[in-house]
Amino acid sequence: MKKAMWIVLGWLALNGAVQAASFDCAKAQSKVEKLICADAELSKLDEDLAAAYVAAIKDAGNAGVRQTQKQWAAQRNSCTEVVCVKDAYVKRIAELLSDKPSGYRMLQGQGYTLCETMFKRMNEELAGKPNGPMCGYEILRSIPGVRAPNWVKLDLQEHKELYKRYALARRLNDKDWEAGFAEPPPNAGQRLIASFMPPEEMLERDWQEAIEQKVEFYKWADAWPAQEDTDVMLIHTRPGTEKYCTYSSAILFEGDLKKPRTGFLWWLSLSSQLPFDFGGRHYQMRETAYSTDGRTGPISEELSINWVSEDKRREPVQINICHVRRNLTSK
Repeated sequence: MKKAMWIVLGWLALNGAVQAASFDCAKAQSKVEKLICADAELSKLDEDLAAAYVAAIKDAGNAGVRQTQKQWAAQRNSCTEVVCVKDAYVKRIAELLSDKPSGYRMLQGQGYTLCETMFKRMNEELAGKPNGPMCGYEILRSIPGVRAPNWVKLDLQEHKELYKRYALARRLNDKDWEAGFAEPPPNAGQRLIASFMPPEEMLERDWQEAIEQKVEFYKWADAWPAQEDTDVMLIHTRPGTEKYCTYSSAILFEGDLKKPRTGFLWWLSLSSQLPFDFGGRHYQMRETAYSTDGRTGPISEELSINWVSEDKRREPVQINICHVRRNLTSK
């Protein structure tokens, strides 16, 4: 069985050590820097501010932003408590984004027909329902020439045991798939490499909750880069609402559906990749929403499209061709 190791953006950030984006935490010296590096939320705010600052410098093209940033940094460095640092970040991010348009801005992708069409459609959709959810993948699928996967719906009652295997794969770290799906399976609660074996009761509850939440369960067996022709992708989709887009996640299983494909993790969600074809090529779309805290909510929404190429060993390589951003502070 061939293996493909994919780096899933966002997954590493959740599982790695806390690290602020704008400076090296290993070299943190001031009290404020140490507070940021020790707190996951502050570290995320530091990353958000760095991105907002770079965008502001690019858009403004003058020294005004740099000067106000220095003044803000001096104020932040006078903080001695986490809440003070957090408030400083939230206010500064809002300031940097306050003068930007609320529509999507093309950061990368000019000249690509697919990118420019998608960018135009997103802003048209935004103008039509400024307060509703912007479901990029649904808009993408409306573009002529875009082919989304052909998903075959599975009945949750009829495929209960298959859904529980899928739920087991979601609960285990991908490093533990080989051990977690062994025969006989590990004992409930047993420590594996990177996670614990969930009890049968937990998987049963996952299945029951899927029914209660009206989750739709699918399989998709079409060949895809880094996928053996016999492998099957299992997909679970939670219906969207007036405020939220449809949420989907998927895991690639070996052809006999007894276990996930070792060393391969594929999530389909609003925080990761969604596959499609266009012009005879494979692509993935990534949607993300970056948040500050519970009081201010999301500050920006980003969307990117990657071309998925493959080498002779069928190991995929992602090349970003599109990147757009929308400021959410005016919502």
